Amino acid sequence: MYSTDKRWKQLGDLLVNYSTEVKPGEQVMIAMVELESYPLMRACYEAVIKAGGYPQVQFLSETLRRSLLLYGDEEQLSWVPEIEAHGMEWADVYLGLRGAHNLAELWDIPANRLSLSQAANGKILVLALVENPLVPGARANADFAQQAGVDLDTIMDMFFNACLLDWPAESAKYQRLAKALEGADQVHITGKETIFAFQSKVAGGV
Repeated sequence: MYSTDKRWKQLGDLLVNYSTEVKPGEQVMIAMVELESYPLMRACYEAVIKAGGYPQVQFLSETLRRSLLLYGDEEQLSWVPEIEAHGMEWADVYLGLRGAHNLAELWDIPANRLSLSQAANGKILVLALVENPLVPGARANADFAQQAGVDLDTIMDMFFNACLLDWPAESAKYQRLAKALEGADQVHITGKETIFAFQSKVAGGV
């Protein structure tokens, strides 16, 4: 569970001090989804403390959710967890740290039961979006590597290389691109073995 990879601390610092800009006194809900998220959760927790914030950790799991979906009655499936909902209202910032899990975890759950649970979870998500800045983040692990058909070291390097960019510089680059596209109603992108074009719908257009 504990990881000595220093890149987790770099990513935690990025999420807390750049993505959400946690201020002293702010309350931060950190949702740790699956045990694999522990290294990133710990990094975020420490970064929030150093930023002067108040972190609270919540553990979520699709494996646990499967138990609810298998054995719960309709009232339980429709239940919106009060403590989780209160956490959304309490928090100034929400960090959702998702760990990879078996994509077929819920393969045998009837659609009507899954729908009830999804509706309940949707109410929690609405609270997250309305009440505080929301930063979802997935982390790579052995399951990700298996799904991608590569080894664990490779998927971890790909993950960190994608996350630990110079984001202020990237943001400036995206702003330049956005400015270049202002007023345009057609976009044409050409790359190696790729031609992609689309046209925006404008007044009087198609």
